[in-house]
Amino acid sequence: MTWSRALKVVPVLALVVVLGASSVAPSERAMPEAAALTLIKDGKTFATIVIPEQASLYEAKAANALQKFLQRMSNAQVPIKKDNENVSGTIVSVGLTSFVPTDIKKNLKIGEKLALTDSTRDSFVVLTRGRMVFLVGHRDLATLFSVYHFLEGLGCRWFFGCEAGEVIPQSPTIEVGVKNDYQIPDFAVRFQFQWGGLQKGPIVADQRQEWLVSTDGNAGPLKDQQEWYERNLLTPEPVPGESGHNYEEIWPLSLFGTHPEYFGEINGIRRKDAQPCLSNPEVIKLGINWAEWQLLKNPANEIVTFAPRDGNPYCQCAECRKLGNPADQNMYLANQVAKALRAKYPDKMVALWAYADSAVSPHIKADGYDQGQDRIIVELKNIYSKLPFEKLIRAWSKVSHNLFVYTYTDWYFYGWQWGAEGNPIYYLDQMANCYPDWKKQGVHLIANHTELSWGKVGFSRYVQAKKLWNVNTDTRSLQWDFAQKMFPSAPEAFYNYTSLGVELFSEVNWAKPESNHREFLRQAYRILEDIRQKVKTPEEKRRWQWYALYLHEQLLEYNLRLARTDAEKEAAIKALVSYLKGINSFNITDAFGAIEGIYAPRLGKDTVGRGLGVIDIFDEKIPSGERALRRILPDIPPQPIDLGKVDDLFNEDRDRVALFQPAESVEILHDQKAKALADEGWNTPTGISRRPTDFTRRGVKIDFDLPWIKAANSHSGE
Repeated sequence: MTWSRALKVVPVLALVVVLGASSVAPSERAMPEAAALTLIKDGKTFATIVIPEQASLYEAKAANALQKFLQRMSNAQVPIKKDNENVSGTIVSVGLTSFVPTDIKKNLKIGEKLALTDSTRDSFVVLTRGRMVFLVGHRDLATLFSVYHFLEGLGCRWFFGCEAGEVIPQSPTIEVGVKNDYQIPDFAVRFQFQWGGLQKGPIVADQRQEWLVSTDGNAGPLKDQQEWYERNLLTPEPVPGESGHNYEEIWPLSLFGTHPEYFGEINGIRRKDAQPCLSNPEVIKLGINWAEWQLLKNPANEIVTFAPRDGNPYCQCAECRKLGNPADQNMYLANQVAKALRAKYPDKMVALWAYADSAVSPHIKADGYDQGQDRIIVELKNIYSKLPFEKLIRAWSKVSHNLFVYTYTDWYFYGWQWGAEGNPIYYLDQMANCYPDWKKQGVHLIANHTELSWGKVGFSRYVQAKKLWNVNTDTRSLQWDFAQKMFPSAPEAFYNYTSLGVELFSEVNWAKPESNHREFLRQAYRILEDIRQKVKTPEEKRRWQWYALYLHEQLLEYNLRLARTDAEKEAAIKALVSYLKGINSFNITDAFGAIEGIYAPRLGKDTVGRGLGVIDIFDEKIPSGERALRRILPDIPPQPIDLGKVDDLFNEDRDRVALFQPAESVEILHDQKAKALADEGWNTPTGISRRPTDFTRRGVKIDFDLPWIKAANSHSGE
């Protein structure tokens, strides 16, 4: 049987929701095609969800999710039964039930143990045969993916991990057309690492915000984020065994007193702050022992990770120099560990980092590379690389078939700024230009360092989820679908809003020019006013309020940018912190992450003298618990948020922003700047071909002129 790789979203009709047929090869159409299968008609159920008699937790979760969202769409509850019970009507088989035909099992390789780097692990089918619909994956997680893919075909969307980004269409009738859809992702691991996170744990009494009710009605935002991963076919958690910087755990600094030879030699002197001396056999033995202990303690781990100290120099002793550069030293370590583990743990893999000084061209191959049997995963970080990142990937592809790219696209701790940290961030160019090439170079795993700030990075994270599954997914189609689903009464205007962000904030530029910030506010308030005049439904109104609250946060950040004296900066920060605490429960931004990581340090004074010095959070003599409490600024109360007054707040902001002078020019990404950033090791690709107006002008009526685009063209090199 030939399988199709088609990913087709069928629109929701006015009264009847239909999951239509994707294009399939002739051999797939050999069996008779049944008419559309009725699941629900006029609010009455004509189907049964069937799960295995001994359903796994994920299979049960998948069936419950399908039942829940079908009911939310139609107000009808489709019953769930086990495959050893009598059922009638249309059967929706979820998971590995007794109904699943042998050919489906064969094509999904069900029962076969697959490597971590094999994307078939997450493959699934959405398939109709006779009066049955099959939703099943190679593994249980993939079965859950099949259910959400099926629901997406019915018009459901989960753009953000909160209520504002959820779209569930309403229809009393749900039918399923002929479907023969086999899905396999382009990357085996597709993970988004959220730095920070919403405030959790006890806080000063009256300061704790109630969590936004989650989409299943009984959990808070952290559970919502896990569900968002699953609903958008992302890997829901890090690879078991993945780690941050851990060399100090493997080779503790306490060893230096008795074994200075375990530590790197720098200019002829063994130094405690150096990376370990990886040519030393005893150092290798310690690494092997640590790896065996990790796998004994955590048998479910798929990898053991060796991650170097952050920014510390590599050993320069004669024996280490014989091994080669830092990349070669790390590969030597990984090969020795993998060799020692192979007999007892043949399915486990060893991971190393290509980061900072080790992000250079290696010369030592992973053992088994020439035979295509290497088991070393190389995690390539796109910051602090010593090579342009694309060259780094190509260099490592010559020594390992198992590449893991880890990107940093939106993280507020990099720049010491006074405002603009919460500006929107769009990395659509990176995805469009890099992902197809990375796939060709043998990248199997991708993770992105991001934030739990849906107002800032929500659309980019959603697009990334889709592009990680299929690198050829069209970004503009996703943007238009986003606009139509979020604001069906004003899709053109909302398309313009995302286009505005794409134009102004597409490059990795931690400084974020003031002109871009100002122009974003000027245009965004005009667009949101246009949307307000057109929205018709309560859902649209709530989403509009959500974006209005985000724009107010952006305006408060701009106030901080305008502050000149220390007193003005202190007042602006306190106003911003109070507001962030007030909107914490809306999932607009990672409020407490920003407070702890940005605004508290600016009220303090760090070791190099930056900051206002009005609070003390850096003094190591203060107990760590007390310092942690000070970093959430407990003396600043949250600003009460009354949704009934959001219109008034917006009106005040809009009138103020209308007085802003237009920017004479704004900074946009162009080829020369992209190349300079790439040469510095950032993730921005070279040779960007996108014209500044592509996203704004593509097939959508513009409601008003965007005069800055003409000025921006002079910077584009077009």
